[in-house]
Amino acid sequence: MEDFNTLLTDFGDSLLLDLYSNLDYYGFGQSNLAQSLNYEIDSNRITVTAAPYWEYAQQGRGPGKTPYDFVDILVAWMRQYGITPMKGNEVSFGWAIKKKTEKEGSSIWRGDRPTRDFDAGAVDRNVEELKKKIATTTIEKFNIPTAM
Repeated sequence: MEDFNTLLTDFGDSLLLDLYSNLDYYGFGQSNLAQSLNYEIDSNRITVTAAPYWEYAQQGRGPGKTPYDFVDILVAWMRQYGITPMKGNEVSFGWAIKKKTEKEGSSIWRGDRPTRDFDAGAVDRNVEELKKKIATTTIEKFNIPTAM
């Protein structure tokens, strides 16, 4: 019989694999976002975490102030993917993107590009599987007869 923390570990491993697969589908398979996925188990509770920009990567962001290091993030992203601006340098291009985002929101938020569903049912599927395993483990532990 499995203990509850083992069931939670299996749940966490399976959920992260599904989320990695979904991120890969959207081209984020090797991204910092994918690498940020993690889970911790403490006192029979599991907490799944990701980078704080998870929501923005899925749904975009509306107009308004951007993070103080937004240009640095964009420049690092351009370098990671080998993107070279047609005019100016990476920093000036990053500033242009920053200003446009602050004024109009991101292209996903504006509807120029479709939203992404990184979860795509992964949580629901894995929760259902966890429920089944808990039920099976409980039946085995307490030797509860089942209908045949």
